[in-house]
Amino acid sequence: GITFAGGLDNRLYGTLDGQNYTISNLTIDGGAATHTGLINNLGTDGVVKNIKVNNATVTGGQYTGVIVGRSRSTSNIENCHVSGAISVQATGTFVGGIVGGTQAASVVNCSVSGTGSISSTSHTVGGIVGIASNGTVEFEFPLKDSVITVYPDEIIENFEGVYRLWGYDYSDEFKNNLINKHLNSKDFTHIPFSKKD
Repeated sequence: GITFAGGLDNRLYGTLDGQNYTISNLTIDGGAATHTGLINNLGTDGVVKNIKVNNATVTGGQYTGVIVGRSRSTSNIENCHVSGAISVQATGTFVGGIVGGTQAASVVNCSVSGTGSISSTSHTVGGIVGIASNGTVEFEFPLKDSVITVYPDEIIENFEGVYRLWGYDYSDEFKNNLINKHLNSKDFTHIPFSKKD
């Protein structure tokens, strides 16, 4: 396994290609620090791709995710997957299973599956992305037998894995397209994440 502290504001501006290798038993102890993840802060034009994480425990503050804490303008997160036993606990806003928050960035072909929880004592928590501001969010849905609790429980329309979209046409058409594409004609047995009871 890998264990290290998070929360540094150093930014990755280059490319990190995991070549589809798997990191097992990842532990990141960011305390209450802002920007916590395998990559704390992905800078402009930075790329993180082809990374798999199996079993992850992550603690942090604002902008906390397993793969990336915060993804900046025109950066890309591609083909990254988190599975197994998952625990993401944060004390701030913008928390996600892949990335805490994005700004005019893309998250493409990513998934979160397994068991555990993604949570914050604050708000704006999503299964894949906590908050997405402009850019592109396209992702695979997790296995239908995943049981991952995402809370606080004010999360809405949780099936799409993103808590809040800023700068998007967050319309009924947008949501229906997601349902039709991923949920087999509104078969909600495939909802990947559940609210806290």
